Amino acid sequence: MLKCHEISALASDWLDGELTTGQKMKVRLHLMMCRHCRNLVDGLATTQRILVQRVESEAAIPDQFLQRTTSALDARLSESASQGPPNGNIAVSDAAGNDPTFHPLQETSDDKVLAIFDEIRQKEGYVPNLFRAYAHNPDLLEQAWSRVKSLMYNGQLSPRLKNAIATIVSQDNGCDYCVAHHKRMLKTLGVKPGDLSTFMATSEPVFLGPMDAALLQFAREANRNPHGMPPDLIANARAAGASDYAIMEAIGVMELYSSFNRMLDSLNVPLEPEMVSEL
Repeated sequence: MLKCHEISALASDWLDGELTTGQKMKVRLHLMMCRHCRNLVDGLATTQRILVQRVESEAAIPDQFLQRTTSALDARLSESASQGPPNGNIAVSDAAGNDPTFHPLQETSDDKVLAIFDEIRQKEGYVPNLFRAYAHNPDLLEQAWSRVKSLMYNGQLSPRLKNAIATIVSQDNGCDYCVAHHKRMLKTLGVKPGDLSTFMATSEPVFLGPMDAALLQFAREANRNPHGMPPDLIANARAAGASDYAIMEAIGVMELYSSFNRMLDSLNVPLEPEMVSEL
């Protein structure tokens, strides 16, 4: 697989359609797996569109100016590739690239871990890498699975709402792993592909009723802006029929996946290959 610095070098040619078929396939595969490179390429594409609009709307722009702008963009791409993502959490290098930096536990003889894995298989059909990563610390695995059982398999809120909260919170936090898993779960719960596409593009939960939609909006804002929560969001949820128990449950799902997002992305836990198509 191509490394992040190689994607940076190929980004302009990718956008201009100048890559070979083999190169296009390799770039496309990398962009499916790497959020940071998608953001980089999207930013370059936006800049190019703005420049084209400026050229079309103005009488003439000197070639020397365009050349300087192109050189500056190329320099910025090289700088981004060498420095990594803006938050600096994941370094870009030949050694690291997109390889997982924290390997999920595949084999174990720990009785506690094996028992929890058996429970997870009974509920989910297999053991996701999320839990295999936690399995390096059996006590944390036990806590994480206990919270998932309590919040996602029990409680008052509908499975659709809880998985919608997990999806939108993870999308806001930039966690592709959780987005992929909970998009698939929403499909399993009967959400139509068109409704799911609308939800991912506009955040409009057309597959939820008024109360669930109000709780979703509340949970999402609690994740994005906890210090500036509009007070009417709680009032709206209550007016739609939500109890304080339901409000706390929605907050619980939000904080569960917000913490999972940070663990998964900080350690670069790999997405299972069969889930890549969900991105």
